[in-house]
Amino acid sequence: MTDVSDVAGPSIQLNWSGPLMVGKFPKGKPEIEKAGLNTAGVYLWLQRYPETTALYAGQSTDISIRLKQHITMLFSFQYWLRKANPILSENYDTSYCFQDPGDGTLGCFNDLDKWILHARREVETVRFFYAPVTEEMIANSSLAGMTVKQSISLIEAYLINDLYDLAAQNETYVCDNGRREMSAERLANSPLQRMSHIFKGDERFKTSDLLTQFNDFLKQM
Repeated sequence: MTDVSDVAGPSIQLNWSGPLMVGKFPKGKPEIEKAGLNTAGVYLWLQRYPETTALYAGQSTDISIRLKQHITMLFSFQYWLRKANPILSENYDTSYCFQDPGDGTLGCFNDLDKWILHARREVETVRFFYAPVTEEMIANSSLAGMTVKQSISLIEAYLINDLYDLAAQNETYVCDNGRREMSAERLANSPLQRMSHIFKGDERFKTSDLLTQFNDFLKQM
């Protein structure tokens, strides 16, 4: 659970589910509904490599649709196609990735046998966590009066901020979200305090240090 606290009112508790990954994705609409994926909420998209972990936080009014969009983007070569053991560098050079989405991706379709294998490996690295956000949760928290869409946008901004902090603490982490300043703008007039850490209250974590908790959790996967 993530405890998103404020000074004047009660906190909003995010109940995280996951990780979803290859072999553990829901099969069909009934399983999607049972898992609570067809609801509004926030999510964490992680990709693990031997020496690098890529982090991304997002939000959607339908988490299942957004998850399918991410996977579709990978198989259409519109996301990073990283090497099997990508090494971070300042310029994201060829030691890091095969394909930078900013370089244009149509050429990948000229050799599908090659690039589909890279896209498949990318999907196999994914670990997807999600937390639904309902109107009832909002009404009973310091976000009361905000719409679901406004609330998940604000919570997403906090998550992005946390991921940037996490990446700053460890050079093997990279945050794939856009400029941090964009999330900072959304937090300027926030009714919430800074989240102390992403997985606060989650029974899978026993220590108070975010980096230690995150590393311990990743080792279990």
